[in-house]
Amino acid sequence: MIVSKENFEKQMTYLKDNDYVTLTMQELYLFLSNKIEIPEKSVVLTFDDGYKDNFIEAYPLLKKYDFNAVNFVITGAITKRVHSFNPNHLQYLSLKELNKGSDVFDYQSHTYNYHRREKNDQKHFESYLYTRTNDQVYTDIKTSIHNLNNENLAFAYPYGEYLPSTIEIVKDLGFKMAFTVENRVATRDDHIYEIPRYSILYSTSFEEFKDYVSN
Repeated sequence: MIVSKENFEKQMTYLKDNDYVTLTMQELYLFLSNKIEIPEKSVVLTFDDGYKDNFIEAYPLLKKYDFNAVNFVITGAITKRVHSFNPNHLQYLSLKELNKGSDVFDYQSHTYNYHRREKNDQKHFESYLYTRTNDQVYTDIKTSIHNLNNENLAFAYPYGEYLPSTIEIVKDLGFKMAFTVENRVATRDDHIYEIPRYSILYSTSFEEFKDYVSN
């Protein structure tokens, strides 16, 4: 689930040239709650996990075009030290980069350390949100909120996997909305804790991208 820098720049340039508006998380919430209206050409840009390349590669272009985005961060993966960027390795944001990128990125929770899978009793791999107890899931997500300075507007379910009990935990922790990976446009008819979003992948063609944002 990656996008090349070349394709990302082409996609963002298309949005800018065609007068699309990027909504903040707060604006999206108010729209879905019937409290504000938004421009017809509105999109929400989401990034998952909190990878270093989000700051190195995506941030400069987003800032250039005055775009907003949300980064759902695995807070336990954030590093204290700034490491040299190596595109061949999986690297996460440092605290310094996270802070520098805050004029573009809104940081929300993608768990503290539960973006993982393990084998269940049937030897199938399932998300920790399935296999761990409700108390364990609650504690992990609560820790992520603490790491984000008590920011808890939105939550993204790892792998898009969750249970009814997960929704209740997210509600109890004060989140106002949560995101899945169901591949369709979000509307006011959607459950506020099951908001869909299109996945933009390496294999996503430019025509598919244009179709997504025009829906």
